[in-house]
Amino acid sequence: MRLVIADDHNLFREALCYYLRQSSLALEIIEASSLGEALDRVAATRPDALLLDFVMPGMEGVQGVDVARQRHPGVPVVILSGNMTREQMTEALRRGAAGVISKDLTGKALVEALERILSGESVVAPPLWVEPLSPQAERDDGWKLFKLTQREIEVVRLLAGGMSNKMIAHTLGIAEITARLHLRNAFRKMGASNRADAVRIALRSGLSN
Repeated sequence: MRLVIADDHNLFREALCYYLRQSSLALEIIEASSLGEALDRVAATRPDALLLDFVMPGMEGVQGVDVARQRHPGVPVVILSGNMTREQMTEALRRGAAGVISKDLTGKALVEALERILSGESVVAPPLWVEPLSPQAERDDGWKLFKLTQREIEVVRLLAGGMSNKMIAHTLGIAEITARLHLRNAFRKMGASNRADAVRIALRSGLSN
């Protein structure tokens, strides 16, 4: 499995790459220090995922997600950051990022998050790594138009908090297949095409509270 990691902080990038190379993922890692360099590396190596620092040359915030997906639409884009606002995180997911991972995660937690992303999940790690909603957003009850059941609301809130289906099921004390069924029904009612889209809608509407 191959991964391109781009971060302009050399010490952090080298430490991260060293840890991941020793992990159970057995990754082949290609390093870069800017968005442009990373996209060139992707073109040359065709990796399984692209991990981008949110603040580095060429990114210009969430616009970097657009650029990466336009150049390489088949490669999952993962944002790595130590300081993102709720709005920036939501926008990155809306623009198609496969995940948003905090630089404050432990090495083990980072590996687990990457495993989930590489298996096709949309991940925000750690769970609930978001800012509190503004007073205006807290008053926004537009999500009620979705007419979700109480259980559907619970599974969507846990999904928006970064939990996998397995974690949702464990938290609620239900079978994983039941959690998937509730999520599927909720997605249909919300008009969400996939997990990332559902997270975006939940965060925007205030349903994640």
